[in-house]
Amino acid sequence: MRIRGFASTPDLDRDNETVMQNGLDISDFVEYGFFNLDHDNSIILGYPDAKETKITKSGLYVEGTLLDTPRSREIWESAVAMKKSNAPRKLGFSIEGKVLARDDKGKILKAKVTNVAITATPVNPHATWDAIVKSMTALSTDTGGALMPESIEGIKSFVDRVELNDNQAMESLNYLQDKLNKSDNLEDVKLYLQLFRGFSGEELDIKLNEVLAIMQE
Repeated sequence: MRIRGFASTPDLDRDNETVMQNGLDISDFVEYGFFNLDHDNSIILGYPDAKETKITKSGLYVEGTLLDTPRSREIWESAVAMKKSNAPRKLGFSIEGKVLARDDKGKILKAKVTNVAITATPVNPHATWDAIVKSMTALSTDTGGALMPESIEGIKSFVDRVELNDNQAMESLNYLQDKLNKSDNLEDVKLYLQLFRGFSGEELDIKLNEVLAIMQE
């Protein structure tokens, strides 16, 4: 069970504080830290992925794994259910650790992050996470099925991961490109031309007819 989201952002939180993202030291969290439930370190839910957890322009991006326990599964299922029902809210993240420096205006300049809590009441409402669910379903071309997105939200999440150079997302994108390129299904060809060659509208129709003529030779 994989999850991802922003554990911290530069936005003003409910305590009227902001966190300088470039002042966060996440080394301990990445190497030794856990996801816990509501800052209760007796309830460990999972751990971060060291390769995917990083400081970005948008904030502290965290990706990780939930343990296969009843509590973790319950939280995962709640997140998936909210996503499928297009709920206008998400479960949140909250960083914990030690503040090393702050100014007199409530801005945290430096802090060491040791763990990240999963919570329904994050101090920073922008610190939320998603369950990572399969965003693309590859139907066998032997049955004439085309590669179709499960949902628009799934595609958006997939694109976000590609933009972050997520290894798994890049591998999936390369696989998709190769699969579509080799397919003799017209819908697959159309999707390939749209995604990887930038064709649309009348130009797409012309190119599709050219490809169809070649396939019928």
